[in-house]
Amino acid sequence: MFWFVKPLLVVAAFGSYLLFGFSLSKNVNATKEEMSGHEHHMKSNSIQIETIGTKYKPSNITVKSGENVSLILNNMDSVEHDLEIKDASIKSVKTNSPLHVHAMPNSKNTIQFTPLKAGIYEFYCTIPGHKEAGMIGVMKVTK
Repeated sequence: MFWFVKPLLVVAAFGSYLLFGFSLSKNVNATKEEMSGHEHHMKSNSIQIETIGTKYKPSNITVKSGENVSLILNNMDSVEHDLEIKDASIKSVKTNSPLHVHAMPNSKNTIQFTPLKAGIYEFYCTIPGHKEAGMIGVMKVTK
């Protein structure tokens, strides 16, 4: 009977790992941004968003319309993640819409864009199961 249970446990553990993207390293130092609702107000034209598990940190960002933004997706996990914003009015060097940046495990990737219209836009991870597990955030574009 044990010969049948052991492979099932291995498959269940591996499936959970892929679905939830367990992080091998955890950041134990909470920053002021993390303590205040994960909000990042743009002081410069560069924003870094980290992926840890199925969460973005920060999960809320604020940018100004008409200003160039360099968004860095820092994937801290051992599984791939991405960030996509479908309905934002943006101008990008690579694409017009949707805004999409992808990062392989334990790597960074950057996309540059200019938000054109004020509003509140949801961003999320398009890797299957990640959005459903709560990997979402909000980009607020101000005038």
